[in-house]
Amino acid sequence: MVTSETAAVEAQRRKIPILTLTQKTGIPEIGEYVFRNFITPDMLVEALVACAIDQFGAGRFAILYPNETYGKTFMELFRSKAEYYGANVVGIASYAPDQTDFSLPIKHLAKIPVSEKVSAPHRKHLRDKTEQRRKDAVALDFNAIFIPDDASKAALIAPQLAYWDVDQVLLMGTNLWHSERLITTARNYVQDAILADVFFEHGANEAVKDFIRSFEELYGIRPGFIECLAYDTAMIAFQTAANPDVRSRRGLKDRLMETRNYDGATGLTSFKSNGDVQKKLYVLQINGGNFVELN
Repeated sequence: MVTSETAAVEAQRRKIPILTLTQKTGIPEIGEYVFRNFITPDMLVEALVACAIDQFGAGRFAILYPNETYGKTFMELFRSKAEYYGANVVGIASYAPDQTDFSLPIKHLAKIPVSEKVSAPHRKHLRDKTEQRRKDAVALDFNAIFIPDDASKAALIAPQLAYWDVDQVLLMGTNLWHSERLITTARNYVQDAILADVFFEHGANEAVKDFIRSFEELYGIRPGFIECLAYDTAMIAFQTAANPDVRSRRGLKDRLMETRNYDGATGLTSFKSNGDVQKKLYVLQINGGNFVELN
């Protein structure tokens, strides 16, 4: 995972098929012997934007992102994907990775005067959804906000969004939001939020259930998405190499390229013509104290 680029370059030079587990951009483009089986930012953003537009009718987005590589990557991808789908990104604001007070970027997005220091009286009753509260709420020009950060940071941001009346919008996050910590620490403020992930242990897929059961019996702990992706990658490699028609490196590479809808612990897996993975991600929503599957 850490040395995937170096390994991929050498594998391509030696014409040895390699299956990498990395988000790093440009890995499959190294050559025809290089494959990737991992969740990528582009896959996550595609699933989120499509769901927000199709299932929630969102068409005007805001982005609140950490000013570092991860956040910038997702911000650019989300803006591009939203525009591709004909939606509008009407506001973008960033914050420092170590920031804990998000009032300034939130005010920027909500067009609240920076000089305003104290919340309006109705903001003291965050759970009281009265008609007067709805009437007094800040008028927002976006109906969904994307926050590409981890669960602990999202748990800090969500209550502050509500404090400044940015609580009548769809909250959206990456797979890093798929954590019980987010629900336990910010439950009232992240209800109905959506996120995308490659693994959902409570889904209906029998292959996923079988893998979780076997993994727990063997190791005594529940697997995460890394374990699931590693297992699927190994099984695809083993089963492909065991095919009696595969007698060479090129034959193995060609057979891997033909992988279509391998049903594993991370759902259905296929490889595109450039060796990159193609997966249908789970889109999950926070409902009460649980994550529930939307698609």
